Amino acid sequence: MNNIGSVYSNRGDLVQALDFYQQALRILRQVGDRPGEAATLNNIGMVHDDRGDPEQALDFFQHALRILGQVGDRAGEATTLNNIGLAHHNRGELKQALDSYQQALPIRRQVGDRDGEAATLNNIGGVYSNRGDLVQALDFYQQALPIRRQVGDRAGEATTLNNIGMVHHNRGDLKQALDFYQQALCILREVGDRAGEATTLNNIGAMHHNRGDLEQALEFHQQAVTIRRLLPAGRDHSPAGRRRDRRSGDPLQRRHAPPSGLYRLRRLHRALRRAGLTGIGRADGQGSFIDAVG
Repeated sequence: MNNIGSVYSNRGDLVQALDFYQQALRILRQVGDRPGEAATLNNIGMVHDDRGDPEQALDFFQHALRILGQVGDRAGEATTLNNIGLAHHNRGELKQALDSYQQALPIRRQVGDRDGEAATLNNIGGVYSNRGDLVQALDFYQQALPIRRQVGDRAGEATTLNNIGMVHHNRGDLKQALDFYQQALCILREVGDRAGEATTLNNIGAMHHNRGDLEQALEFHQQAVTIRRLLPAGRDHSPAGRRRDRRSGDPLQRRHAPPSGLYRLRRLHRALRRAGLTGIGRADGQGSFIDAVG
């Protein structure tokens, strides 16, 4: 039942996923499978988070955490603490998110979960980025990046490269930002992550917009919108809902065009409307693409 639920969740059919997870939960409770119950509670929490209800998600994650503590599953505790951090992150509760990530990190190191360690380092970087502490954000991203390369996590590597690009972008170092965005873009295309590709194309467009190159900006935004139109209907590709893979949690940052460029931005909007790209409206707001863990 859990596996069927995961299939529906990955397809974006959250109603069906929730139905199968709830069936699985009843059976696991009947047979007394406490670790399975905790895993399923985590999965249900992820569905609620995908549906934009982080409060409900937190209830399920915290229930799972209590069980995992009782059965002594340290790896599962770290995963769930990371999920709790993601739910707080989605609610804009950065202090609580950071606290949960910082609890998860030493456990992941203790149990030797290198994938999870890199993901949590990346998530901590995302909190600092959201706070505007770019030095700290860069430090955590740079800790995550070599681990992702060591374990061969190409998708995660692209996420972190994109986020490092965001830091340079926010610091005004557009040449460095472009270099990291382009590295991320190559990998995202290699691994077939179309939603991540669209985000990074959009970031590159925002960077060209910052440089006053509206034609180049328009070209990259058009590419991003074209890809987004091809993504499966009914699935949440928003900052809070994209990429769920139950192993690593990663804010994939999206760049917001600066208010000081208001006049240029309006010109870009008009150009986008003339091109028929009414779904853009503006350069994407800064946010996070989240990988839940469970």
